[in-house]
Amino acid sequence: MRSLRRPLLKGLYIAGDWLSAAAAWTLFFAFRKHTEGYAFTQLDDALLQDPTFFLSLLLIPPFWCLLHGLFGYYHHIYRKTYMQDFSQSLKACFTGTLILFFLIILDDSIGRYTDYYIYALALFATYFPLCLLVRWSLTGRIRRRLRQGRIGFNTLVIGDGPAARHFLDQIHRKNPDGLFLKGYVPIGQTDGKHPGEPFPLPCLGRLGDIEQTLRRLTIEEVFVFPETGEENALPLILSQCLAPHLVIRIRPSTENILLGAVRHYSVQSEPFIKLSFDRMPLWQRCIRRGFEITGCSLAGILLAPLLLYAAYRVRRSSPGPVFYSQERLGLHGKPFKIYKFRSMYTGAETDRPLLASDGDTRITPWGRIMRKYRIDELPQLYNVLRGDMALVGPRPERAYFVEQIVKTAPHYRLLFNVKPGLTSWGETQYGYAENVPQMIERLAYDMVYLENQSLTMDLKILLYTIGVVFKGEGQ
Repeated sequence: MRSLRRPLLKGLYIAGDWLSAAAAWTLFFAFRKHTEGYAFTQLDDALLQDPTFFLSLLLIPPFWCLLHGLFGYYHHIYRKTYMQDFSQSLKACFTGTLILFFLIILDDSIGRYTDYYIYALALFATYFPLCLLVRWSLTGRIRRRLRQGRIGFNTLVIGDGPAARHFLDQIHRKNPDGLFLKGYVPIGQTDGKHPGEPFPLPCLGRLGDIEQTLRRLTIEEVFVFPETGEENALPLILSQCLAPHLVIRIRPSTENILLGAVRHYSVQSEPFIKLSFDRMPLWQRCIRRGFEITGCSLAGILLAPLLLYAAYRVRRSSPGPVFYSQERLGLHGKPFKIYKFRSMYTGAETDRPLLASDGDTRITPWGRIMRKYRIDELPQLYNVLRGDMALVGPRPERAYFVEQIVKTAPHYRLLFNVKPGLTSWGETQYGYAENVPQMIERLAYDMVYLENQSLTMDLKILLYTIGVVFKGEGQ
C-alpha cells in the first residue's frame, strides 16, 4: 500500500464520524429547544445555558464511533465503495437511533405522544446525511488515488492458463483500480512457458513458496485461476494464504456458478468467488467474548464442588499431579498450554505422542469416568478466560499431529484463522478421533464451522455439547 497508511486513514474516518455526530447532535438539540418554544434567535443562548447539552456532546460522538466500530465499518478501510458506505451507515444509524430513542428520548417529558416519533425521526434525519456526506468525501478521495495509481494493493496471480491470461489482458486494457501486479505462481509445471507466448508477469516460485512470497512482498490481494484438472491444488494454495488483510479471489468453474457459489464480486466484469475468514462481525465477537468471560466465571463458581471432588479423585486414583498441561497450536498457529485434569497414568507417553482410544490401558479408572462426561476438560475454562481458547471452535491439536494431518489435508491450516474451542462442531457431530485419518474425516465438520461462524452456530454447538455430556458419550 502506498501513500496513505491504514492507521492514518482510519483516524480520518473516526474523526469525521466524531465531527458529524457532534454537529448532528447540536442540530437535533436545537430542534428540541425550538419545539419547546424557543425562537430561532434564542437557540444559541438556550444551548449555551443548558449543561445537559455539553454533557451529551461529550458522550454522543464516542457512542456513534463505538457503534460504527462494532458494525465493522473501520475494517478493510481502503476497500470502501459508495454503496458499502451507504448500507453500513444506514444500518448503524438506524440501530443507534433506536438505542438513543430508548435511552434518552423516551425519558423526556413531552406534550404529545407523537413527539417521540418526531424526535426519533429528527435524530436520524440530522445524523445519517451528515455521516454519509463525510464518509463519501473520504471514500471519493481514496478512489481517486486508486484510479491515479498513487495507492494500491500488492497483487499475486496464481495460475498461468488461458483464464489468467485473459484476466491480465483485461487488466492491461481497462486499468482497474488499485492492483499492483507483482508476479505469478504457476499451478502446474509449465512455469508460464507456452510456445511463442511468454507469461506477462515474472514467476515468483512454485506452489510451495506461496506463503513466503506473500510475506516477502506484503501481498494483499490474490487471484487464483485453476484450469480444468487443477482444482485439487486449491487446498494447498489456500492453506498458505493466512496473512492478515489478505483478500482471495478464485475464478469459479461453470459448476460453481450454477450451484450459486459465486457472490456479487467482480473485477473488470470477471466473476470471482471471494474468500474471507472473518465471517463473524465484530459486534458478535464482542458479545461472544463477554459471554465467555461471564459464563466461565460463573461456571467456575457453580462447579467449584465438582472441580474439587474431581481433583481429589485424581489425586487418589494414581501417583502424579492433579493437572496435566500440554502444548497445542492455537490462533495463527501460536503454541499455548492447554490444561486438563490428568486422566492417564504418569508417563503414559514415552517416545512419541499417542491418541487415546477405546480400551486404552493408559487411562485410569477415574480418568475413564471423567472422559466419558468430559469432566477432564473443565480446567480449560481457565484457557478460555485467558483468551487462548474460545468456548466454541475447532479443537486444538499438537504440532506433531498437525504435521501428519497437513501432509494429506493441507487446508487444515485454515483452522488457524479462528481460536480453538473447548468444544467444536466436529466433536459434536463426529466425536473423538483415535488416529490421523479420523482427524481428517472430522476436519470436514470444522471447515463447515469455519464457513458458518455466528452466535447462532455457537449456541447450537453448545446445546449439542450439553446433550453429549449428559448422555455420557465422551471417550
